Order: sequence, then structure tokens, then C-alpha cells
Amino acid sequence: MLTKSSSWLKLAIFISLITLYSLFSKKSQKTLINPTPSPTSSPINPASPSPSIPPSPSPSPTPNPSPLPSPTPSPPPIPSPSPQPEYSQEEIHGFFEKYSNDYHVDIHVLRYIAICESGFNPKATNLYYAGLFQFNPSIWSYYRNMLNQDPDPGLRTNAKEAVKTAAYVLSINHAYIWPNCVPH
Repeated sequence: MLTKSSSWLKLAIFISLITLYSLFSKKSQKTLINPTPSPTSSPINPASPSPSIPPSPSPSPTPNPSPLPSPTPSPPPIPSPSPQPEYSQEEIHGFFEKYSNDYHVDIHVLRYIAICESGFNPKATNLYYAGLFQFNPSIWSYYRNMLNQDPDPGLRTNAKEAVKTAAYVLSINHAYIWPNCVPH
């Protein structure tokens, strides 16, 4: 068990160590702040009394940078459909019959998707989607390239081209591009 005098002695040693550490760290900080001697100070002569060291200027506090306003993301431009030929309802129904036969797909499924996606309106648009089957530009280009047809997204509102492309998509079993409009 420690005696009272040994506890005080340990406390005094501990305080002395803390004091020495703080003095040493202050000296290190001065060296880091002003590592080169100033031209006005003279070299230290061991025979002379300790030279007076001019106090180094304290660094001015660096102001916190003001936050930059965050940029507001702008949506990508929506391509405007190029003017497409106007077709009558009879002509559009003729496209459904022709391309459902050409690609061997059920005409009722083809019509159902067009009604579900656009209300059977070839000029329907919704954000990036356009036409009878509401193709987005990248999906349209993908399937049109597969068909070796013009991939211009403006053709999405052309009823004839849209029915042809949708019939092709159904023929290769890719109806998943219309997840909410394929009859079960």
C-alpha cells in the first residue's frame, strides 16, 4: 500500500512531466512556425548570456471558406418529335393487322399495349416517352438498329413505325419493356 508521502511524490513527478512536455511542445511549435532564424538575430554565442529572441508573430486565423452553392441538376433535354405523317384510325388499325401478321404476334396484345401506354394516341408524350407504345429514345434506337431501320427518336410518334417496332419487340419476346401493360 502506498503511503501518503509516496502518493504526493508521484503526483509531483507527474505534474513535472506534464510541464516539461508542454514546454517541449511549445518549443517544437515555434520551430515549426518559424524554422529559419530571422536575419536580424545574431548567432548564439555560448559565452554570452542567452540572446533575446524576438517573439514570432502569431499566425492570423484562416477564415473558414464560405460554402459554394450546390449546382442544381438540370434534366436532360427532351427531344421534340419531328413532324410525322397523320394517319387515320383505319390506317393505324391496318398497320396493326399488317405487322402482327408479318411478325407473327397476337394483334390483341399489340392493341392492348398501345391502349394501355398511350390511350391509342400516336402523338402521346410523357417525359422521355413518346408515341403509341411510349418508347424512350434509347430503347427505340436499340430496337430500330436491330431492325436495320432509322433509329431517329423522332419517329416514335410515327404510328406506322411505332407499330412495326412494337410488333418486332413482341416477336423476340421482349414484352418486358412494357411491365405494366402486357396482358397476363
